[in-house]
Amino acid sequence: MEYFKNLIEKLTTPMSECVGVCISSDSTLEVILYNKDSGQVKKFEKTELSYDNVLRQVDPAEFEASLLLLINKMDIAPNYPFFVALPNILTSVKTLPSDLEDIELEVALNSEAEKSYIFKKTDPKPSWILISSNEQSLTNTYLYSIIQKDQIANIQQVFAKNNLKLHAIDTSFAALIRGFSISGVLDENIENNSNWAIVTISHINYIIAKFQGAQLLNIIETPLALKSIEAEVLYSSIGAAVSEKLGKETLDNLYLVSQASDFTAEKLKNNIKIICNVHTVDNNKFQGKPIFLSQLSTELSSPSPESVGTACWQSAGININFNFTEADTKNEIQGILGNIGIKKALHLYLFIGIISSTVFITIFSLIFWGINSYLEAQVKKSIIEVKKMKELDVKPQKKFNLDRFMAEAYEANLKLVTSYDAAGATIPEKIWLESFFVDSEMNTVISGKSYTIEDIIIYYENLQKMAKFKKLRIKSINASSGAPDISNNSGGEEGLPLPPPPMPGEEDDVGTKKYYRFIFEDLKKSDKNDTFLDNLPESVRKFFGN
Repeated sequence: MEYFKNLIEKLTTPMSECVGVCISSDSTLEVILYNKDSGQVKKFEKTELSYDNVLRQVDPAEFEASLLLLINKMDIAPNYPFFVALPNILTSVKTLPSDLEDIELEVALNSEAEKSYIFKKTDPKPSWILISSNEQSLTNTYLYSIIQKDQIANIQQVFAKNNLKLHAIDTSFAALIRGFSISGVLDENIENNSNWAIVTISHINYIIAKFQGAQLLNIIETPLALKSIEAEVLYSSIGAAVSEKLGKETLDNLYLVSQASDFTAEKLKNNIKIICNVHTVDNNKFQGKPIFLSQLSTELSSPSPESVGTACWQSAGININFNFTEADTKNEIQGILGNIGIKKALHLYLFIGIISSTVFITIFSLIFWGINSYLEAQVKKSIIEVKKMKELDVKPQKKFNLDRFMAEAYEANLKLVTSYDAAGATIPEKIWLESFFVDSEMNTVISGKSYTIEDIIIYYENLQKMAKFKKLRIKSINASSGAPDISNNSGGEEGLPLPPPPMPGEEDDVGTKKYYRFIFEDLKKSDKNDTFLDNLPESVRKFFGN
C-alpha cells in the first residue's frame, strides 16, 4: 500500500521545469524556462510587447505573435506547464464575514472593483487569498486582486488555440514576491519572522506592502501615471507617501523595487525617511548584482524576479498565488497525471480503477492461457501415445483368474452333463444313438439309427420340448441296410431283441429288414425356416403324402 501511495505522490508531483510568461507595464514580454528543483533558469528570452497604460491591457493578436516567437526561439515543448503574470490593476485587503460562499465573495469583491474607473466599462474578474481569520468576530481577511474579465478570456483563448497548457494567470506583484522568496533575498526576514516592507513602482501604480515573516499584513495600491509626472516631483511625492505610510512602523528591512526602466529605486531611496535597512532593486539587480542568471544573461539583460516567480506558482515560501483562469486549478492534480487529463480526485480514482482492472485481467488471462496451453499439451501427448499404441497393436495382457476359470469350466461341464441326461431320457425304445456331441457353446450334434421314421420323429419332437434342444434341427434321415448294434438298445415286443438291420449290399426284399440313419444338429442354422419334412429324402416325404 505504501508503494502505491509513493507512486501516486510521484505521479501527481508537478513537473520540475515550468515556463513563466511575464507581461510588464514597461511594454516588455519575458519568457523563461525554470527548473524548480535545481533553482536554475534553463532558458530566457524577452521582447517588446505594447502595453496600453490607459486601458491596462495588451492586444491579444500581438501577444500571441510575440509569445509564439519566443517559444519557437527557445524550442519549448507545448506539454510544459505555462504560467502567466499580468500587471496589477487593483490589489487590496478586505475583511468579510467568514460564512460567505465563493459566489458571495465574488459579488462583494466585484462591488469593490466598481469603485475604480477601469471597471466602469468592463466586467471584473476577481481572485482572492485567505490571509487570516478571527474566530471572535467571525470574520476572514482576504488579499484580493481584480483584472478585466475579457483580458483573461483573451489570454486563455491564445493558449487554447495553440495547444499550450495554461495552468494559472497571476499578477506581477505576487510573482515578484515569489521571485524574491526563491532567490533567497527574503530568507533572513522569514527565518527571523522579522517585520519588513516592499515598495514596487511601475508605469501604472505603486504598491506598499508590509509583512511579518512570510505573512502579509497589509497592502496599499495607488494608481500612478508615471510618464505624466516630472521626475523630481515623482520621486519626492512617492518618497513622502512611503514615509507617511511606513514611518510609524517598526521595520527591519525595506525593499524598493523599480519595474520601470525610466525610474530608479536608488534615487527614490534618497527621498525616504525611514530608520531601517533600505535595499534597492533596479534592472533586476539586488545591491548591484543580478538576482537571477541564465546561460543567455548579460549585465544589461537578466531575468526579472517577476518572470521567475511566475514560473514558481505555488512553489515559493510565501503563499501568495492568485489564479484568474476560468477553470479553478487550485485543487487540481499536477504532474504526469495532470498532464494526461487527470485533474480531480474522481479522475484519479477512475484512473486507478481502470489500471487495476487492466492488471487483473492481464494476470488472469496469462493464468488461463497457461492452463489452456498445459491442457492442450497433455491432449496432444495422449493423442501421440494412442497413435503409437495403435501402430504397435499391443493388446493389454489378460490376467489369469483361476476361480473364474474353474467356475466357467464347472458351469460348462454341468450344462454338458445335464444335456446328456436330457438327451438320454427321451430316447424311444426303437432308437439307439451312435454319437452325441456338445461343444463349449452348447452346439449339439446327435446321430443314431431307427427301424422306423416315426420313432425318429417322435424322438425329435421330444427333444424339441426341452429348452436345451430348442434350436435342434433334423439334418438328414437316410435309409440304410445292415445289422444295427443293439448291445445298448433293447426293444421290440415281449422284450425280444429287434431284428438286425440288413447287411450292406443285400437286396431290399420281403425278408430283409430296413433301418434309417438320422442326424440332428444346430451347428448351422438354415437360411430359411424349413420344416423337418423338408430335410427328409424324397421317398420318405412320399411316405407322409408330400
